[in-house]
Amino acid sequence: MRGALELKRPSASADVAWNKAVRTPWVKLTAEERAAGWPDAFTPENLARLQHPYEGTDPEKKRARRDQAALLDALRTNIEDGTLPTVERTRTENEMERRAVTNWNAPRSTWARGLFCNDDRPPTVIQPIKVGERTVTCHVIERAAFRDFLAAQGIEPSEHIRAWLRPLEQAEARQKEAEPASLTPMKRAAIIKRLGRRFEALASALDRPELWAKACRVPEGASPDGKRGWYYLESIEAECCARYGGPSPAAAVDMSPAGQLRAIGK
Repeated sequence: MRGALELKRPSASADVAWNKAVRTPWVKLTAEERAAGWPDAFTPENLARLQHPYEGTDPEKKRARRDQAALLDALRTNIEDGTLPTVERTRTENEMERRAVTNWNAPRSTWARGLFCNDDRPPTVIQPIKVGERTVTCHVIERAAFRDFLAAQGIEPSEHIRAWLRPLEQAEARQKEAEPASLTPMKRAAIIKRLGRRFEALASALDRPELWAKACRVPEGASPDGKRGWYYLESIEAECCARYGGPSPAAAVDMSPAGQLRAIGK
C-alpha cells in the first residue's frame, strides 16, 4: 500500500523559480504565503495567472488575459461538476478602508499656509488603512489534480507550473524506486515452456518439487484463479540462473494468465 508522498519544499529565498513566480502580475498571495515557498495548492485564479502570465508585448498580454479567462472558466466548470477535486481552506485577510492620512513627508511648498509659520499644515493623501481582519473560505487545487486536468485538456504546463509540479514528480520517482519489483505469476507448464530450453533441470525441479521451487510458489489465495500450481516467473528465473547458469533471457512473450493458458493449450 502506498504511503503519502513526501514533498520537499525549498525555502523561498533559495528557490529562484518561486521568486520569479511570486512576481507574476496579478498573483495574489499573503506575506506569509510568499515567505513559505511553493504551496501544496493554489486557488484557481492564481493557477490561471501562473499558467498564462500577463507578460511580454501588448498583443502577448492581451492573449494572456484571454487565455487566463478561458482556463479559469474551465476550472470553475469542472469544480462545479465535481470532476476536478479541490480542498477547502481558510485564510485570514485584512479588512481595508481608504482614509485621508496626513503626509508629513510632503515638500514644504505643498503645505497649507497658516497665519503663523507654526500653523502650516501638510497635505493629506488617501491611503488604504487596515481596520480589522476577516476569515475567508476558499477552494484550492492541489498539484496532482491540476496536472491531470492539464493533461486531459492537452495543455502543456507553463514554466511556473512546471516548477510547482516538480516536487510532486520527484516524490513519485522516489516512491517508484522504493517499490519492490513486480512479480509475474505463471503456471508450471508455461514456465517450463518459457525457461526449459535455457535450464534443462527446471522441469525435474518443478516435478518433485524441490524446496527452492516451493519457495517460489504463488500463495493459493493470491494466484490469478485462486488455485494452486502457480509460480513467480522472476523468482524461478533468478533461482535457475544462480543454480544452473545459462544464456541471456529469452524474448518476451504474452505473460498474462490468458496468454499462459493459450501457450499450454488449455
